Amino acid sequence: MDENDITLISKPIKEIRKHFDTAQQLQKKGQKNKADMELKLARQGLEQLESYYLPLMNAKLRLATAFKQVERNEVANASEKVNQVTADLFIAGEKAPAEAKQELQSLMSDLESFENELNQAGLKTQDSFVKFIERIENLMSKTK
Repeated sequence: MDENDITLISKPIKEIRKHFDTAQQLQKKGQKNKADMELKLARQGLEQLESYYLPLMNAKLRLATAFKQVERNEVANASEKVNQVTADLFIAGEKAPAEAKQELQSLMSDLESFENELNQAGLKTQDSFVKFIERIENLMSKTK
């Protein structure tokens, strides 16, 4: 995980914390219905963190690992990692914000072609790894 990942994931965490803090303040003021709504929003945020952001981070880390495996000429292992990335992206797609869904679908489609290219070209695909990692970072920056 690099500094950029921390920055991208800190935004939804701060939003979740804000909902919990607001709920606590509302509860102290006796505004139970409003507090319950804030807690509901916080839970939704936690769910999105778990089901969208974390799979994207896993995908990014798997791609970085695959990149290193290609450098060591372990193309079969790299191909397996890329296949796992597809699974991570599928999971992320289940809870993706509306503005990220189309881009996520495009990434998954391109990744399938990339896996075939990887099996055929090996080391020649290294630039593609960087582009895929950048696209995942872009998806992580999209929020509701």
